[in-house]
Amino acid sequence: MSNRRHGAIGTIGRTPCHRLRYLPPPHVQLYARLEIAGSAAATRERHALALLQAERASGALQPGQTVVDVSDGRGGTGLAVACAYAGHPLLVVTHAPVCPQWRRLLHHLGARLVRSDPSRGRKGAVAKAWHLANDHDFFLVDQRSRGVGVAAQARTIAREILEDFADGGPDYVLAGPLGADVVPDVVRLLRKERLDAAPLACAATVGDGGGRADTAASWADETLPIGDELALQTACDALMREGIACGPEGGRTLAAALALCGNAPAGSTVLCLLPGDGPKPAVAAQVERRRSCRAERAVAAALGFGRHRGQGVARESALDRPEGTRARRYRSPAPSPVSRIAT
Repeated sequence: MSNRRHGAIGTIGRTPCHRLRYLPPPHVQLYARLEIAGSAAATRERHALALLQAERASGALQPGQTVVDVSDGRGGTGLAVACAYAGHPLLVVTHAPVCPQWRRLLHHLGARLVRSDPSRGRKGAVAKAWHLANDHDFFLVDQRSRGVGVAAQARTIAREILEDFADGGPDYVLAGPLGADVVPDVVRLLRKERLDAAPLACAATVGDGGGRADTAASWADETLPIGDELALQTACDALMREGIACGPEGGRTLAAALALCGNAPAGSTVLCLLPGDGPKPAVAAQVERRRSCRAERAVAAALGFGRHRGQGVARESALDRPEGTRARRYRSPAPSPVSRIAT
């Protein structure tokens, strides 16, 4: 099959599914769907493309009409990619603080960012988007349109999973808080297609059951709470050992998948849907600190310092002391009387 695509919109779909080799235990096969591999590293291109196609077919969206959406980042990037390809100007209304990277990305895709009153929260952003659509004859992305996009996204994801695991599996499907809106439909479609081997649905939740645990409990067979520190450590391990760049939410999903693999029967296949939150500065800083500590330990070992067969600690690594503190200096131990006589 040819790998050529007609435009950026042709890259939507066929999300790569990677098998992890070093992090999971050997008796279980762990696969990760990398949603960040899409165009512009967006995760909602399927959602946005199906939304535009359905509204264009129904006549609610006219060619060249401006689209207004309320978003906090994930859906806005995917909709910006689809609107840029289809020729629709896009206005993204948000009330939350916006990171510079997302602002620049929207600007390069031709979208405009409109800030609403932060004190009014999301309700204020929705009200501002509604007024913009009514006053200027823009098309407003409402809940009905979002429902069409979510259903189309679930269908395409389920179809790709069935194609990737045509020989059987997966036995477990796991997603994090960022996929709580689409994963229930994906699991329902998988169970409908494979009645004899229906996969179990698992959800990674925030901390000790906070976050979207109430949402996950309605569709997941099992919930796995993962703390923020473990999520960050797992994201660093995925980047350093598997070469997979993900953010803290991706690390949370992967940490839950690894915990699930530890209790799964031998020969099981686990599939986790990694969100496309991408590598964050916190992950990059932690990885850089780990690498510097490894280099420091390697130099210390080469110079004869460190813990080597009962010797005293000559120098301490950055991992052995609190951040922001300087390393203590150690004097070389005085030679023993036996060594003096021998010399």
